[in-house]
Amino acid sequence: MEYKKSSYDGVIYDCMGEYAIKKFIAVGGESIVFKGEKTSVGRTYALKFREVDRWGDFLGYELKTLSRLEKCSTSKLAGVIPIVDQNILQELYRMIPDNKRKFCEKLNSPDAQYFCVVEDYIAGCDLKEYCDGDEQKGLQAHTPNLNASYEQVVVFQRKLLNWTMQFCEIMSHVTGEHRYLHLDIKPENIMISNETESSNLL
Repeated sequence: MEYKKSSYDGVIYDCMGEYAIKKFIAVGGESIVFKGEKTSVGRTYALKFREVDRWGDFLGYELKTLSRLEKCSTSKLAGVIPIVDQNILQELYRMIPDNKRKFCEKLNSPDAQYFCVVEDYIAGCDLKEYCDGDEQKGLQAHTPNLNASYEQVVVFQRKLLNWTMQFCEIMSHVTGEHRYLHLDIKPENIMISNETESSNLL
């Protein structure tokens, strides 16, 4: 069943047919994330697939939260796809690497029901990947090794200090102004943008 595109209360309710899935990105506690392109505009987005039993929480709470916190994030809500066809879910499952499929088994179920949150795509990597590298993704480690020069260590420390200050500014907005607690702060949830090398909280 294909959901017709519409707009209500400032939110675009899109349809899956508008998007071409490019690759698997990650699986988290609530979402399975893919990189996709909206073919009509040629723009890349992060597509976050969630089980339909979270739909009520998303509409009732998370939409308001995302709207309030847009100021401190470069990743903006671009739309919502309320219904994802099961054939597409199975295609997505086949795109997931073998070592991650055990975390996504529900996606391949014949009874699977998912919706999709569409957000602007941040080209980059998380802080852990930046520091440690990721051989599978072709990312080199930036943490200075034992043979690094003093200058290399100082440059790396300055970057970390700059990102720490950005992070504190973000958390001041999130917690200080809006009284939200993140409750899952870790290097894997701090994105480093390729373009600006600025930090963003997921």
